[in-house]
Amino acid sequence: MTLKHLSAVVAPVAAFTLFACGPSDNTSNETYTLTKMTAMADGFQTFSESELASRSLNRNASDSRYVFQSLSGGTLPIEFTAVDSAGKSVSVTPPDIENIRDINDRYAAINMNDLDLSIDGTEYSGTYTVIYDKTDGKLYPLTENNEPLDYKVDAEHEFWYTSTRFANIGDDDRLYMRHSEDKSLYVATRHDSYFEVNRIFGDYQSTPFADKNGDILRRETDNTYTWVSAEDFSKTELTSDIDVSPMLINDELYGLSGTSIYKLSRSGSELLTEATAWTATASYNTWGMRARRGDYEMTDYCAVYEFDHVTQAIIEVEPAVTGSAGRRAVAAGDDVLFCTYASSDDDTPKFRAFNTTDESITDFASTEGNGTSLNAGERFTVISDQEIMFYEYPSNDFTEFYIKTNGSEHQKANTTGSVSVIMHLK
Repeated sequence: MTLKHLSAVVAPVAAFTLFACGPSDNTSNETYTLTKMTAMADGFQTFSESELASRSLNRNASDSRYVFQSLSGGTLPIEFTAVDSAGKSVSVTPPDIENIRDINDRYAAINMNDLDLSIDGTEYSGTYTVIYDKTDGKLYPLTENNEPLDYKVDAEHEFWYTSTRFANIGDDDRLYMRHSEDKSLYVATRHDSYFEVNRIFGDYQSTPFADKNGDILRRETDNTYTWVSAEDFSKTELTSDIDVSPMLINDELYGLSGTSIYKLSRSGSELLTEATAWTATASYNTWGMRARRGDYEMTDYCAVYEFDHVTQAIIEVEPAVTGSAGRRAVAAGDDVLFCTYASSDDDTPKFRAFNTTDESITDFASTEGNGTSLNAGERFTVISDQEIMFYEYPSNDFTEFYIKTNGSEHQKANTTGSVSVIMHLK
């Protein structure tokens, strides 16, 4: 058994409640209201099934279906907590988790199976997405048009704008995603007990950039932009005397033009460009996938740049990998940035790890020739700062390939989706 019910009364504003199966020894028909799961702890950042985790340092880990792992081999058991009709907190049967995606420094998205839901008298049953607050463990259903939402993520870079894959979102309070057939921008806002998804753009014209306050800027054509207000999602068409490519520094909106960087703001229908002392090396640009940790940014071409806040310069630390015609991707761990590349989509993928604590580089690959660059580019996940995983297209039976930076590797057959992933805490 897993989560049993997700009910809602849609008044003018929906109020959602998650229900759970009771304790494993429960024989009554009492309903338990699920409130949270174990919050993350610093250092224990790999979410995994307990059977995959080391239990040598924590004898209680075997009692939990899921655990957080540390690099040293320690485990933190994950419990799911609910309250009964008398308001007493109890531990309940763990849900069946299909997969999990780390979104930003605060939230992760969890797809849970076998949910029975009731929203305004309408019954639903199936797999749905629940948002996990890493800071306190609270759980919130993801909804759209007063219906529960489930989105199968077949490629790691699709749907969610995650901080592990992208550097264009500075707002950790809301969730940003490429949703629907046109992959246009949607934003999910948290209410008291649920997240509600709203469409922002109906097309995929260019990459949107959201600052820490939730204001969104998108470049449309030369010198033309769209500004979306964080308060009400209202749009304003802007023009600028200087054509800039939007970017983020310290989660605030800036614009790159050549090697010059401008602070961006708006006044009426004008995008204001204020000159700054920031400059960028000539090789730096803002397009493509790129991930950041600390002052470092890695692109999907494996180039690494440092944002030097003393000299206010973006410096190239490592050049791009050349001669790569295979599928490219980038992903961030806790302190390590990873990229993958190959000569073609069918070749065995190669990987590079850049440690932001000492600027060291580690190149590694499957010594057994496992997997393809296409698999890695589409479905590439960081397990820890010492291990990555990629997997075949998840259709019926498929294989996950685990490779550590020291070259050791193993495989795992699967039929649903992976629940192993690193979750970043700022």
